Amino acid sequence: YRTLDIKEILDLTDLLSAEKKLDEAEKRLAAVVNERSEKKVRIRLATLMLWNEKYTKAREEFTKLLKEYPDDEEIPLRIAQSYLWGRDYPNALTR
Repeated sequence: YRTLDIKEILDLTDLLSAEKKLDEAEKRLAAVVNERSEKKVRIRLATLMLWNEKYTKAREEFTKLLKEYPDDEEIPLRIAQSYLWGRDYPNALTR
């Protein structure tokens, strides 16, 4: 077997997500993502964490991304979403 490149892994995570295999999708993507990975790939991983109800971990990842990309409008929304989905309504409203 050959190693999959990042594009193939992203395609695989899309397929796994569509089949509701979110844990497997997160695991596959987490194996190749690091701090030097592209922003969109890191956002995808943090989003998978959010879908897997790992709200604190997802928020930590989004917060790291926000420090690197303070002008990105999607990241603060994802942070607020992590609070909302985690039922931390006061923090969700202040984001």
